[in-house]
Amino acid sequence: MLKVQIKSKENIKPSSPTSPNHPPIQLSSLDHITPQIYTHILLFYSSTINPNHLKTSLSTTLLHFSPLAGRIHRSSSNGTLYVHCTDEGAVFVEAEAHQAYTIQSFLTSDHHASSSSPINEFPELLPIKKDHFNLSDPLLAVQLTVFDSGGFVLGLSMCHLIADGASMALFLKQWSSISRSGATINGSLPIFDSASLFSPQPWSASTVEKPQDDEQDENTITKVSIIKRFVIDKEGVERLRISKQSWRPTRVQAVLGLVWRCLRRAKLSGNHVSQVVNIRNKKMNMVSMLSEKDFGNLWVSVMVSTSSDHQCERIEEEEALREAVTSVNEEYVRNFIEGKVKKSDACWIFTSWCRMGFYESSDFGWGEPDWVGCGLREMKDVCMLIDAKDGVGVEVWVWLDEDGMKKLECDLEFLSFVSF
Repeated sequence: MLKVQIKSKENIKPSSPTSPNHPPIQLSSLDHITPQIYTHILLFYSSTINPNHLKTSLSTTLLHFSPLAGRIHRSSSNGTLYVHCTDEGAVFVEAEAHQAYTIQSFLTSDHHASSSSPINEFPELLPIKKDHFNLSDPLLAVQLTVFDSGGFVLGLSMCHLIADGASMALFLKQWSSISRSGATINGSLPIFDSASLFSPQPWSASTVEKPQDDEQDENTITKVSIIKRFVIDKEGVERLRISKQSWRPTRVQAVLGLVWRCLRRAKLSGNHVSQVVNIRNKKMNMVSMLSEKDFGNLWVSVMVSTSSDHQCERIEEEEALREAVTSVNEEYVRNFIEGKVKKSDACWIFTSWCRMGFYESSDFGWGEPDWVGCGLREMKDVCMLIDAKDGVGVEVWVWLDEDGMKKLECDLEFLSFVSF
């Protein structure tokens, strides 16, 4: 069992005070309908680190990301959410890990969610142990855990109401750039203006407070859902992308197609899944000004459907994924925001962190991380893809109940592509 001892905890404020006249940052309609949770990421390094340098560079970075040092408030006049840039700061935790596990335990493990799996130890390496976010909570928290046997882990918890995965990658890119250079931000400044495109409606009062206690909820979730991580190497990805059709699936389409096909064959999924789509990359009039510098939630989910038979022919799922994502246009985004898009309650969620650059974005001056892991726990029937270290292979993270996981691991096609 991993033993982590907290050495210190402090609030890191921007290196220069934010003007008291700084206007509040309005959250967009897409922010308002985002799950009220933290997104957790863990970066594993086998090198050494200077904690004071890391804190200093974080303070400088927050000068350009001042909303992350503020707090979310709900307007008493119109019920919408906004960030008041009050410089309350981001939480920074310093910790030490002793005995049992080493960095190599995480890097060489099969990553199964058994009782001894390093994945089960992830909460110990995160500054915020829960997934749920309350409005009074910090928007960003960081934990630096140094292993007495060498190496360290950087765990980040960022409020999903203000940032999606691409926004987290942008923050890490700028923080690491400042850490390496001293004070220079990489490229142009981040943009906090998505509300000008997506005007918010009042936030639902039913989502303000969580009805159950966090610890009880975590125990309940982990009883019905376990987490496993599978790897498809670059050769496996290439085999999946071979197509007899006139088009070649992307890595994401090919791998998610495989997962969906195997889930359907085991009758763990129906003929519909929900695919998360980053609209920064979509070509439409309303988002013509969006770029990778835009910070916030700039995604929608689209229902993907395939035929009702259970033959699960190869390429059918890939084609359905491609067509659904291609169908996302300006009208769809508006309908999604207004709640007019058809949804299914019993539906798998497919999402991807591929091509967000978490490895290259996280070189703080001591090299890229040896491994990037996802710290989310309180989910079920979710599949997330993350780039492998080489940028070509793909890690498949699955949140599924124990019986379903056993069925997935017995699928012969699945076994022919993944390693554990």
